[in-house]
Amino acid sequence: MAVELYRPGYRHARDLIAAGKVDEDSSWSFTAADGDALLGDDEDWGRYASWHLGRETEADRETKAAWRYPFGKDGKVYRSAVRAIRSRAAQQGHDDIFEAAGRLLELMDARAEVNTDREVRMLDAAGLAVETREGGGEDEGPVLVGYAAVFDEETVINGWFREVIRRGAFRRAIEEEQDVRALWNHNPDYVLGRTRAGTLRLEEDERGLRVEIRPPRTTWATDLVESIRRGDVSQMSFAFRVRREAHDDGEDDRLPLREILDVDLYDVSPVTYPAYEATAISARSPAHVVRTWISDRIELASQEGREPEPEASGQELETLRLYLEIERLRHRDTA
Repeated sequence: MAVELYRPGYRHARDLIAAGKVDEDSSWSFTAADGDALLGDDEDWGRYASWHLGRETEADRETKAAWRYPFGKDGKVYRSAVRAIRSRAAQQGHDDIFEAAGRLLELMDARAEVNTDREVRMLDAAGLAVETREGGGEDEGPVLVGYAAVFDEETVINGWFREVIRRGAFRRAIEEEQDVRALWNHNPDYVLGRTRAGTLRLEEDERGLRVEIRPPRTTWATDLVESIRRGDVSQMSFAFRVRREAHDDGEDDRLPLREILDVDLYDVSPVTYPAYEATAISARSPAHVVRTWISDRIELASQEGREPEPEASGQELETLRLYLEIERLRHRDTA
């Protein structure tokens, strides 16, 4: 018997992913009891079919034999199930199902990316320096001094948009005495200081976010201090969550501008390499920003009664098309 892609099942899986109904971690199994639970006491074959990506074209639709490649249960799509479907479809030569499973995995990846709200930014901190404090006691010794962020300097983020941090962006976080860490390379295993412990001081001045870090007297921290003193490490980075921002779509072919006005702070960090080049988390951060803009465009287009189209300052990115599909589905589900 021939097996073909069951498109209503594919659309159902896509809708569930868009709504965030995904099990990312559990191993996959689909027992007879699981099938019975999908079918229900009322024997709803339409519901049963909607949880499958494949259909036996010559089998009776109201039999379990007609339905292949289940992708979820308990109201969720299982990532492990979709991976298994992709592998088995490749072995069986079911190319349309193989490709559909691949698209579902891409949608799951894209949704995971756009849902993050933790961002990381890097500053080429030429002012990062080591000062030596005297006076005895715990305050004696080297202190790392520099700026984790500067105000009113535009930075292009991954070629997608311009970004600038405005004065006052850190004021609330400092006034609330948020529990911020100083880390080496954003690694929580290497804590250099902490505001709650008094070993990290944060101050917002006219230039930006000034930091003073009193590192521990450990071998790795002593080595880091020496690397900073020598100039081997000269960059700083900070991790944050935006609470308030403003957007300008840009004119004359300029990239859109994002103005950061208020943030929560997670950590500040001397770094070896720029964060958005070296770490995966920063790759998700521009996606989160673009997601916000696309959501705004979709809402405006809906109000104006037209179909929204993605705009990325002339860059037709496949990633953005994935985000747009996710947002369209989410908007349809909430309409």
